[in-house]
Amino acid sequence: MAMIAASASARSVSLGSTYISTDDDSREAYNIISAEQLQAMPFWPPARGEPGRERWMFAVWDTFEDVEGSILSNYVNGYVMLLIVASAIVAVIETLPDIHKSHENTWENFEHFFVANFTLEFLCRVTTCPSQRMFWTTGMNYVDVIAITPYWIDIVLLIVTGDSNGVDISFLRILRLGRAFRLVKLGKYSHGVALVVNALAASLDALNLFLLVLILVVVVFSSAIYYTERGTWNSYQELYYRKDPITHEWEVHPSLFQSIPASFWWSITTLTTVGYGDMYPFTTEGKIMGSLTILVGLVMLALPLSILGTNFVEERLRIVESREENEEEEDLTPMNIISQLETVMEEVGEMEGNVRDLAISADKARSAIEVIQSHVERTEPVVLLKDATDAEIQEVALGLATKARIPSEELDKFEQACLELLACSLRLKDSW
Repeated sequence: MAMIAASASARSVSLGSTYISTDDDSREAYNIISAEQLQAMPFWPPARGEPGRERWMFAVWDTFEDVEGSILSNYVNGYVMLLIVASAIVAVIETLPDIHKSHENTWENFEHFFVANFTLEFLCRVTTCPSQRMFWTTGMNYVDVIAITPYWIDIVLLIVTGDSNGVDISFLRILRLGRAFRLVKLGKYSHGVALVVNALAASLDALNLFLLVLILVVVVFSSAIYYTERGTWNSYQELYYRKDPITHEWEVHPSLFQSIPASFWWSITTLTTVGYGDMYPFTTEGKIMGSLTILVGLVMLALPLSILGTNFVEERLRIVESREENEEEEDLTPMNIISQLETVMEEVGEMEGNVRDLAISADKARSAIEVIQSHVERTEPVVLLKDATDAEIQEVALGLATKARIPSEELDKFEQACLELLACSLRLKDSW
């Protein structure tokens, strides 16, 4: 079983006489902890700070934040993550009409349980955090606040008014979506989510430019479709009506393109090539404008997507390289260094043997050449190419046999010596 560990780094914050490391941009890097590493951890968080209140604050803080510091911290964070997933599942299931009203008390009890746990976790973290500035500048902590605030506002209104349903707090009910947003916290345990977030962050300038161009294009094409599809003004109804270009009959219902802002929806759905069909062009001019809008939308979507894809690939390569570097650093233990040195010494010994074989083969080839030269009745020396192939060696041997009276056994020795020299060279190259 693998567990998750967090490691934050940046600057130090003092608490009493003790310093801890915090992260300025509130980002945490999570590594996988193996079962062997988990067993090697102490059960309780390491003692830090002065005895008394400070030490207890550090112990509680490390239990929730320092996952790689103790087994207890792994268990506590695993329990919190389980609650996050369970609360999101319950929030989804309880909306089913068949079971929502028939088991209303059950869902309320689930909510009481989840909010009580999340509130306890939040209070433990906020009261023991060494730096309140660091805590309240971390965006994920506001997700916790949003997740539990509506519940406690309901409780307060129930105590004050006696009936929380009598007060319109629908805008606070929307904040209950924070329970689902707590799943975002699970993203920091996933390299895939970090990969997507970093790729989006690297493409932020391109996305800003795309948003600006999108706004301009939406206004332009909304104006164009408005003037081509609004129809004729009806002074009695004070609305625009369109006439069918084929039947030349007026529409029963008013035109959907009553204004440029009302045309924004059509422009956005057409530029993104969605086209819900609730608004569509009626006239020939409107259809032409709609075709142009679709073509422009295809080009607009292609530009930012290509940039996002490139940054995604680059970010993935960076993460892979960083992971390989971390693995290399983890391998630099005394036992691993000794093992690597032993392997290197074995490779050096093998290479020395190959060098000796190469020297012996070179001497044999040199001796064979001298013997052949003694039989050649000409002054030109025999040239042995450095990268000669078997066919070239055979050709040289046959040429010498035709121009000089050389015994065949000497040519065989020469050929065998050259082949051995080539084989030794290849072995030395592979070992190097």
